[in-house]
Amino acid sequence: MAWIGTPPLSTYGGRALWLCTILMSTWGSRFLVMIRLEPTARGKVMSVLDNIVQASNLLTHRWVQEFAHEGNHLVSGVGSWMLFTSLLGVSSDEARTELEAAMSIARSEAISSVEAQLEHVSSLDGVSCAIGFWVHEEVPVRAGVCEGIGRLSIASLPIDQAELDSWVRNATGGLVETFPVNIGEGAMFALATALAAQADWLTPFEAGFTRWRGDGEAHGWLVREDSDAHSASLLSRGSLTVSRVICHTTAGFEVHLVAGSSGDTPGAVLGLAVDGLSGAAETVSGSELRMGDAGGALMVEEALVEPNTRLIVSLPAFEIQSIHDLLACPNLFGLVAATDRTAGHFPGLSEVPLVVKSASQSVMAGFSAGGFRAAAVTGVGLALGESRAERKIVVQVVFDRPFGFLVVDPSSGLALFAGWVDQPVQRVQEMDFEEPRIWGMA
Repeated sequence: MAWIGTPPLSTYGGRALWLCTILMSTWGSRFLVMIRLEPTARGKVMSVLDNIVQASNLLTHRWVQEFAHEGNHLVSGVGSWMLFTSLLGVSSDEARTELEAAMSIARSEAISSVEAQLEHVSSLDGVSCAIGFWVHEEVPVRAGVCEGIGRLSIASLPIDQAELDSWVRNATGGLVETFPVNIGEGAMFALATALAAQADWLTPFEAGFTRWRGDGEAHGWLVREDSDAHSASLLSRGSLTVSRVICHTTAGFEVHLVAGSSGDTPGAVLGLAVDGLSGAAETVSGSELRMGDAGGALMVEEALVEPNTRLIVSLPAFEIQSIHDLLACPNLFGLVAATDRTAGHFPGLSEVPLVVKSASQSVMAGFSAGGFRAAAVTGVGLALGESRAERKIVVQVVFDRPFGFLVVDPSSGLALFAGWVDQPVQRVQEMDFEEPRIWGMA
């Protein structure tokens, strides 16, 4: 078993980073949650990260375009980017062409870029990041491979699946429980990345329950009133407008909740949110909005509220999970050539011919009254190629319908996770409230 980066979660806080994109959708418009980590005293991350962040976010942007209109979705673009960029660094010319295009980075810069990304993510308080490296005892590894990404050790294959599951639980603090790839007898090499993040809200939400639009069932519901409307805004580009609300945490996370209108696809909403991280969207702050302004889940209207209230935010508590077979979209990740069993594709790793046999990601995220948590484990298995291969006026934002979210690092704009929630998993009967407050119950 091999580790790179920080040990499992122990503290909260830190520098900014895109952690996840989660989309929730049900009956009309949808909203996106973007979570970003604020910078520490070390200041803005090195400019060398700019291209890496752009490349990683571009993969996230392309991936969310694959989200179906219905259903929950959750991905970690950064986990996949670090994994496949590592393979890019040891790839053959044929596999290199596809991987370079998919990861948006040159092979000559791949290993150093993974190391820089890993160092940045690992430096964030409240975020753990690890890379595991397993190689079959009969596969010779080229000299220097394990030195390209610092602090990497090697464990041997074959290995019991339970040991891999134990690595996952340790790497994610128990948020993810199983290794996403089944390492069978034919596996010659395995590589995995693990990300996890947790944070408490700076101002907790008040928990109650209400009806989720369309299904008539009671769901756990969160409400918070703020005196500053500046944390709400409208993002727009062309004919597309989405609403955004920034929720601060004790750790430095900023959770961005973003919603589009009923006709907007998950890819459009999430795509604009990702683009907005680099300033590629027109932004109007909630403090600049006027009576009647609206967009996404946001509306400016008169309401009977406490004197200092300027913003009311409400949304369902949720916990969702996703498992992705990454080989179902080989073009997205640049894996068409790498899965061709007639030849080896990673000569920089070993002299024996190796091909990608399996690639999967397991990811989860939860949003509660007290805080947020998310984790992802992305794994790839390689097998032998050729014939031996195997296979007041207040701004009110009500997220009572499809919504998504991202986890964001404000200093670099890096996105780690992306997702969409079609149905909140938590029902009211599953939540424990001492004195539940009822909102909008007819």
